Amino acid sequence: MNTAEWSRVRETLEAVADLKPAAIADFESEFEAGLFIEANADEWIKSRRAERPQRFYNAGVDALAVSAFVDGNVTARGKLGKLMAPDELDALARTFGLNSALDFRRGKLPERVNGDGDKKKTGARDNPWLASQWSISKQGQLVKSLGVEAAARIAAAAGCKLGSVRPNPTFN
Repeated sequence: MNTAEWSRVRETLEAVADLKPAAIADFESEFEAGLFIEANADEWIKSRRAERPQRFYNAGVDALAVSAFVDGNVTARGKLGKLMAPDELDALARTFGLNSALDFRRGKLPERVNGDGDKKKTGARDNPWLASQWSISKQGQLVKSLGVEAAARIAAAAGCKLGSVRPNPTFN
């Protein structure tokens, strides 16, 4: 393995805001196997986002993270602590401009890159269980693409459960 080239690829990976820190080892294995090189690292990351979404933070974590790190909700931080390893939680907190998960200042929404490469703000506003965005078809799409457990966490972030027939009026 070319260590200088891997160092540059690693820097590229570390700059990806929603990449889980533990996923870097997976990318390193793929790099060592010759599946991609520095020149096509960006395309490889984009393909892995589609084929291996578990390497990236998802919308359910985003909704909880916004509540925890932007809104200052300590309960949401506790839920994130149960879902993620401590180093992953610290890395996520840093994407909100905080020093670590133990930094209780209010953070700022990070800019994330969507599938088209356009920057957009993400977070609780991208939740089809919220009253302002209630969409059963989008809920179904999330269940199908992310799985039942992840979709249930997204629904819970809006105070709902899978199968809810209307938004939670006390939450929204």
